[in-house]
Parts: sequence; C-alpha cells; structure tokens
Amino acid sequence: MTSRVADKRGIALDTNKLKRLRENAGLTQDQAAKLAGMPNRQRWNDIESGRKANVTLSTLDAICSALKCSAQDLLK
Repeated sequence: MTSRVADKRGIALDTNKLKRLRENAGLTQDQAAKLAGMPNRQRWNDIESGRKANVTLSTLDAICSALKCSAQDLLK
C-alpha cells in the first residue's frame, strides 16, 4: 500500500477538475490567476493544461482559495 505524500515533485492535481471548477466559478484563467496571487495567466494555464500539474502546497492553497474549493476537490 502506498501513501500520497507531497515531495519534491509536488502535489498532483486533476487538471480536468481544475478547469471545470474554474469554469463553474465563471472565471477566466486570468481572473483565477489574479485571485490566486499568481504573477500571470500563463502560470495558471501551465497548471490547468497539465504542463505543470504538480504544485506546491502553498500553490494548492492559493488555487483553492481562488476557486473557493477544498484541496480534496482538486487531487487525483
């Protein structure tokens, strides 16, 4: 049995859930990135598109805050 532990690779997100939650919130990627305190829309796009699907705990927290969801909603 393996456990899910955040390590140097980061925390794996379900990018389909991320996109769906953002769209359900009525947010553009730019708006969501700003709410999450990201420097630009490209960072959000990299995460949502799967180019950077593993994030740090602080980034996960910021995304959850922006989307008003729990971490459980975004984990694979």
